[in-house]
Amino acid sequence: PAYGKAISSRHFDAMGAGTCQIAYRGRFNDIMTADEHYLALERDLSNADAVIARFKDRGERSRITGAAYEMVMAGHTYRHRAEAMLACLA
Repeated sequence: PAYGKAISSRHFDAMGAGTCQIAYRGRFNDIMTADEHYLALERDLSNADAVIARFKDRGERSRITGAAYEMVMAGHTYRHRAEAMLACLA
């Protein structure tokens, strides 16, 4: 079966802006890691209460948004993309 869940510019915008994301658990092109870069919600919503509790916890939100921001700034900016394209041309 094909897997259609992909990361989008909206995910990067949120991470760059320091916004804590809640998303269904997924691969997101293997860029974002569940419960490290976003609060992972199960499709059956079985963990919804726990996710909401974690979201309400300022320290947990800060941990998630900090890890996501660091990851984006370390390797997923427009500069990183441009340098990768230029390296292919060299």
